[in-house]
Amino acid sequence: MRHNHILDVIIILLVLVSFGMAFYFYQALPDKIATHWNADGIADGFGGKDIGLFLIPIIGIFIIILFVFLPRIDPLKSKVGDYSPLMKKIGILALAFLVYLQGAIIYSNLRYKFSMTSAIAPGFAFLFIGIGFFLKKTKRNWFLGIRTHWTMSSDTVWQKTHALGSKLFILSGALTLLGLIFPVMAFWFMILPIITSIMILFVYSYLEYKKNPQTAT
Repeated sequence: MRHNHILDVIIILLVLVSFGMAFYFYQALPDKIATHWNADGIADGFGGKDIGLFLIPIIGIFIIILFVFLPRIDPLKSKVGDYSPLMKKIGILALAFLVYLQGAIIYSNLRYKFSMTSAIAPGFAFLFIGIGFFLKKTKRNWFLGIRTHWTMSSDTVWQKTHALGSKLFILSGALTLLGLIFPVMAFWFMILPIITSIMILFVYSYLEYKKNPQTAT
């Protein structure tokens, strides 16, 4: 129980940090700020700073709502037990990533020159590796994990797919860091490994199910 409360405190602190950053830098930023960057890390979309600064903190609030309450309405809850602590840990991972992304956006709009794509590569690497670490801990449920028709039909297929998924997401995160060494290719090091991993896992879950259809539950 105490561990669960600590997770709640960390989640709240991350959201407060996000709002604090938005308020702190509000006056220092122009009325219009860069909100989108192309694959080369060059700003190509702009918007009002109200949205640009406060969108991420608002998303953080929705993450809290989703990750705290979804486990309570999962139809499989009686079978897999209470996995809200795991959901909260993934929520912390997502919030930490968003705070990092928000910091990069603010830093860029303070007129510092750098490639946004390369700057956010460590954040995406952290996100992918963290997801990979947590994937292997998930049990079959409706809201968290690699949910294909075949993983949702079999605990065995779920476990095998998530064991492979854990390795592939961690590998994707490691490959994402290559964007720091090859900044021109940073966007592709972020996108291609994770897309490839998702495609592999989709096919893998189907093949595993076809090998053992009798394991369906």
